[in-house]
Order: sequence, then structure tokens, then C-alpha cells
Amino acid sequence: MRSIHVEDLLREGREPLGLKPLAGLAGLGRTVSSWKVSRPGKALSRQEIKLGANRPLILGRAELEALRELPQGRRKALIRELALMEVPCLILEGSIACPEELLLLFQANSIPLLSSSLSGTRLNREMARVLRELLGPPLHIQGVLLRVFGLGVLIVGRSGIGKSECALDLIDRGHCLVADDFVELSLDPQGRVRGRSPELIRYHMEVRGLGILNIRELFGPDSVQESSTVDLVVEFMEWEQFKEEDRTGLIRRTFTLLDKDLPLLRMPVSLNRNIAILMEVAVRNHLLGISGRNPLKSFDRKIQRRLQGGAGL
Repeated sequence: MRSIHVEDLLREGREPLGLKPLAGLAGLGRTVSSWKVSRPGKALSRQEIKLGANRPLILGRAELEALRELPQGRRKALIRELALMEVPCLILEGSIACPEELLLLFQANSIPLLSSSLSGTRLNREMARVLRELLGPPLHIQGVLLRVFGLGVLIVGRSGIGKSECALDLIDRGHCLVADDFVELSLDPQGRVRGRSPELIRYHMEVRGLGILNIRELFGPDSVQESSTVDLVVEFMEWEQFKEEDRTGLIRRTFTLLDKDLPLLRMPVSLNRNIAILMEVAVRNHLLGISGRNPLKSFDRKIQRRLQGGAGL
């Protein structure tokens, strides 16, 4: 899956979009992998927001007004949440002025804040054109795709972090391999993202220390599947990277593939964690959410009611 950095967008968008940097230049290495943009409007001030993790966020007068109306503490927390969600950058439309307090917050959280001379639908249209040219047609992604409890789960993360080893453990527990290392992507007639393995390496997996394995021959025909929808993306992270992440699970993240926003879960890995079991639990939890049940939200509401009532935990 091709992606670009915010600095690429800034460079190529200076003339057609009138882009100028305002703050957070330390974050110019953040990645953009969708030609779409987010325009949250007044929803930016809600307690729970859902934004694309790798698409630019447009700030207009409605968004700035929503930010101004928030208490200072909540405003700081929201900017921090945007950093954790890995929103690649924010763009002020129409060259409108940004309050000094917000400039300092974006600077402190290394979130690039850019200004564009364009606004409205013209900005949307030109932004999409520039990003399409920069990104090109996305066709594949490096990762491992499995079917776990009937759900298509794509594992991504740096090379050598343990994606294939975890997949092998899950296959041994009765789940199915779709593709290892190189996942071809397409949209099915229903508009869902589907992944498959290239024919040459289908049913095969590389595991360090064991070499290339034929999973179908080792585990039988029920251990493999030719293709699957991609329903959940799980990103493996180093334990040290995860220190600054949200630990409650309340922040919703998405991962954009073929311009479709898919649920994203980040999972820290280490030698003493049984990642296969954690993956199974993560999928079961996601299936609960799909069915309309969300125990975490219920728990959070219970705590909020208790705090608002003046009682301790």
C-alpha cells in the first residue's frame, strides 16, 4: 500500500493548494495513505470522535468555533487524542487565522498545521487531485491476512516484529491463512476490501529459523483460504512505542485501504506475551461491537455517572 509523508503534500501542494506551514513541523514525517479528507465540523467537540488515521483533517470556521467552545483542559486533551490517532496533518482553509493557543498545542504535540488559500468544495476537489497523483493506485500491502472466527484480520507492523510467528500460532489453533508477507488488495462488487495472496506464493509462509513453509501441506486444506474480506487491521508495535498510546480502548482508530476506513487496533508485542490469545480476544471483542454490544462503553458510562454524582471509584 503506497503512502506519502506530509512533507510531500506540503511540497507538491504549495502552488495548487496554496499550502503554507504554520506549526508542528517536527511531524512532517507523518504518513498519508488516502486521497480523502476529514471535515468533522461541530462534531470535533464531541466526547467521542471518529476520524481516519491517515487522512488530512480540514479546519474551517465551524471546527475552530467548536474548539474555542471547549474548556481548556478538554481542548488540550482533544489535540493529544488527534496525535494518538495519528491524524497526519490539519489544514486551515481559506487562510483563516488560527488562535495562538492552538498553534502552541499543535507545536507541542508535533501535529503539522498547514494553511491553504483554498476553501470549501474547491479545496476538497484540488486536495483529492493532488493526493491521487502522489499516491497512485494502491494495489498491495505488506502484512499477513488471516480468517479468525470468520473475520478477515490483517496484521501489519515492521519486518521481524513477529507477524508470521503469530499467524502460525493462530493457524495451529484452527484459524485460516489467506496471505503472508504480500497481500493483494481489491474491492469486491459490494465495495468491501478483499485481500488475497499472489498465486506464486499462495499457501506459503516464511518463518525465520524454519524457512518457507507450505501451510496447506502441513495443516491440511482447511487451514488456508484463497481470499477474504479485510474487516479488522491489527498493527503490531514495539512495547516502547506503546507507552504513549491510549490504554483504555475508548479511542477509535481507522486504517484506510483503497479509500475504505477499516477499524484499527494497535497491539504491543513482547517475548512474554501470548499474542495469539490476545488476537483471538481482540477479534471476539470486535465481533461483540458488530453485534451492537460494547461492554467498554457501558463501563465508561458507569464510571462517568459515579464521578458526576460526587462518589469515588
